[in-house]
Amino acid sequence: MTAALLAAVLLAPQAQAYELMGYAWAPEDMPLEWYMCDQPVDNLEEALDYGYPSVIDYQVSMTQDSFDNWYEAERAAISDQYMGIDPGNEGYTNDGINKFYANDPTGTLGAGVLAAALPRVSAEFLDEREGIYIYGFYDVDLAWNDGVDWVPTEAGTASCEDEEFFIEAVTTHEIGHLWGMAHSCEELDGCMDEYERYATMYWHTEPCDDSAVDLGWDDKSGITALYGPWLTLT
Repeated sequence: MTAALLAAVLLAPQAQAYELMGYAWAPEDMPLEWYMCDQPVDNLEEALDYGYPSVIDYQVSMTQDSFDNWYEAERAAISDQYMGIDPGNEGYTNDGINKFYANDPTGTLGAGVLAAALPRVSAEFLDEREGIYIYGFYDVDLAWNDGVDWVPTEAGTASCEDEEFFIEAVTTHEIGHLWGMAHSCEELDGCMDEYERYATMYWHTEPCDDSAVDLGWDDKSGITALYGPWLTLT
């Protein structure tokens, strides 16, 4: 996720705006299990000011909150289960374990990239949605980049300073990718549609913008189209 997620609003849509990656988790993968590395994220020490015993404890709590934000889409059949700390910060691995990594341990994230979700997929065909063939996820790892000035949600926008980013907002966006959501709009697309620009899955965010924690209509309709009960994966 790079740098303008605008405030998410729920408006009555006129047309589909969301985009799907072409991958999803099968029903038998729910609740989706995930693990946290045992390495603290750089520049998150401010979380200790809000009663968390360690930065890693905050990472776990914040990541769970980021998953929970997606449950605003109440008709999407998604769920998660935190499985604990998994020792090691080895980075992206093809091990079938969904894990969150600190500080870009493999050095794969470029400058300006705040965090990234890296999916690995199987050859299992699941279904066709919105004219897109959907195949199964096998493993999705997420890494936060190092050198980013992160801000915990509890700090609030009033105390945020230039070049600081709310880590929960960024993580909520990346978890959208973990579920199978693509960007609502890409940089070169123009992005004039308000539903695209007000989406959690918009391609760009700005410092001190925490609005991505609230799903927009685009996000809710997209995740529901992918996991909704009236379109059951087979």
